[in-house]
Amino acid sequence: MRVNKSIASLIVGILILNPSIVFAQACETTIDGHCRLDVDIVDYEGVPAPSVSPLGKGRRYFDATANTFKCSENGAAFVDCDGDTGAGNPGGAVTQVQFHDTGGVFGGDSGFTFNKTTDVLTLSSTSSKFVAIASPDRSITAAAGITVTNKIMRVVGSGGAIDITANPQIAAPADTGATQVTFIIVQGTNDTNTVKLDDGTGLALCGGTSMTLGKNDNISLMYDSGESEWLEHGGRCDLN
Repeated sequence: MRVNKSIASLIVGILILNPSIVFAQACETTIDGHCRLDVDIVDYEGVPAPSVSPLGKGRRYFDATANTFKCSENGAAFVDCDGDTGAGNPGGAVTQVQFHDTGGVFGGDSGFTFNKTTDVLTLSSTSSKFVAIASPDRSITAAAGITVTNKIMRVVGSGGAIDITANPQIAAPADTGATQVTFIIVQGTNDTNTVKLDDGTGLALCGGTSMTLGKNDNISLMYDSGESEWLEHGGRCDLN
């Protein structure tokens, strides 16, 4: 570490104010007129985040809460100095999915595993669950139909009640594969601006019967890429 002569006295002040910072060797003046400090060990105490660095400069401090060095460069916000490189020791055991655990370390759980040989993701705990985030209300036109953006699609007719005429009525999901099956719920949100789904044109509805979605009405569908259509399942199908 190289330190200009003009701030050599500042180093002494730092040692007095914060003796936890330990410089193992003294400063030696070199031929280029600068003060070179050969440091073996420097200990930093955790401190609150300072202001970000000035433009064209850098600043770092030790965050005792996150147990990591934080750096600000060229006036930017403080981030982990080491960056997100994916380095670190894995938590848990082999096949356990890794996640950011308490204390800023990798964690694993025996009830959440992935087998890369069989491509199987397993949630084995009785309390395990996936949480599906509903879309905001989507205004649907008859000509455009529905584009899937969430597992739960909240839909409302654009300008009034509509009967979807698009083909397909619901677009195929973007991540379809040879054996891909995607499950969604389409839910109406308005009893006036309803959305009507019909059997055919990409939909296979139970009993070939159309369904009109008003407020809180919903239909469960799964996409079968082998059939290239959405199939209704559960609900009305269980009554037929």
